[in-house]
Amino acid sequence: MISDELIRCAIVLAEIWNEAIEEASRIYFGQNDPKAMINYLAPYHKIMETRPETMNEIAFFQGYASDLQEAENWSKRY
Repeated sequence: MISDELIRCAIVLAEIWNEAIEEASRIYFGQNDPKAMINYLAPYHKIMETRPETMNEIAFFQGYASDLQEAENWSKRY
């Protein structure tokens, strides 16, 4: 429990998503595998279903949650 909180303070969602999108881009463009890219991003979209607790998380949700939700919806339609 304490380690989870330390991780939440040390690594903000913006950094997590930035790295995830970079890796997803490598998968898509490097391996030409859109399904693998979608599967790679699925756990990150799951994170967005949780309620934000820290100020950084709240700010991230306010700025990007709707765009990420729309991206998830489009990837499900794909």
